[in-house]
Amino acid sequence: MAYISKFSFPLVFVLAVALLAIVTTMAAAHESRDAGDFSYIVGWETEPAYEGFPNAVSIRVSGPLDTTAGALFDGGALQPDQKYSFVFGTEFTGTTVPYHNHLNPELGGTVMVTESAPEGDVEINITATGYTPADVMVHPGSSVVWHNIADTVQAVHSGEGQMVMAGDDAMA
Repeated sequence: MAYISKFSFPLVFVLAVALLAIVTTMAAAHESRDAGDFSYIVGWETEPAYEGFPNAVSIRVSGPLDTTAGALFDGGALQPDQKYSFVFGTEFTGTTVPYHNHLNPELGGTVMVTESAPEGDVEINITATGYTPADVMVHPGSSVVWHNIADTVQAVHSGEGQMVMAGDDAMA
């Protein structure tokens, strides 16, 4: 009995260290970190990873989806004959603001805010094929009113979307 007890502590210690090494190695193969509202998870596509077998790195980022990041305005979905307006204040003086239709991102135009434009609101009609007029000039403090005159739901959002600008088709 004394012979077994003499080797039992070192044997248990070696087994515990080996088990700890195996468990921590497998646990470290997939890691997660949180940064603000986002969670980043990095690991192997197939785990455990073995040398000599094809594998890939798996990277997953999850967090809140913000579809209006950086947007100046979002008119949402406009039903037929519905209107949406946005006031271009003095902070927009000297800028050109692009806009587009989220339901058809190739349709869009621009609003140029300049002191040389006449004072007053400007109306842009939305049709199934585009905006009329697509490009307008407004005086600072004036509103642009988008009016859906199409028979279907349309939309207006700030930003470029996938608009084809003049001269772009020559490059295509």
